[in-house]
Amino acid sequence: MEARIRDMVLEDLPWVVATAHRTLSERYRPSLFTDILARWPRGCLIAEASGRRVGFLMGALYGSEARVLMVAVVEEFRRRGIGTALMEEFERRAKESGAQRITLEVRTSNDGAIRLYRRLGYRVVGTLISYYADGSDAFLMEKVLEH
Repeated sequence: MEARIRDMVLEDLPWVVATAHRTLSERYRPSLFTDILARWPRGCLIAEASGRRVGFLMGALYGSEARVLMVAVVEEFRRRGIGTALMEEFERRAKESGAQRITLEVRTSNDGAIRLYRRLGYRVVGTLISYYADGSDAFLMEKVLEH
């Protein structure tokens, strides 16, 4: 499926917050999304397909580092390349901004996401014990970028 990736704008935030609450296991306060978009607008992306929003990525771009903060794809559009398209566009922007590496955290039980990240060249560099509010652990993953 061909997805169009574009910059996230303020008008997207109600959809982003609702989608995050439906698809992510963590619950975040709505103001967090506003803060991330205001601070790192080039790191916040929307995926559109079939004439509607189907996914988003929020990430931080700062100097030689970039960090994926959250990625979500609407359930009926998963496993169609949407997550890959979002990650690849974020990586392109990270390189453009001078980042040398990208890091992210992912639940150790999130096999689908871990497979995606590994396929994209990420590797596990650590385990964060009780990282999530429910006590679940996370893998810290990173990808060194080649320029």
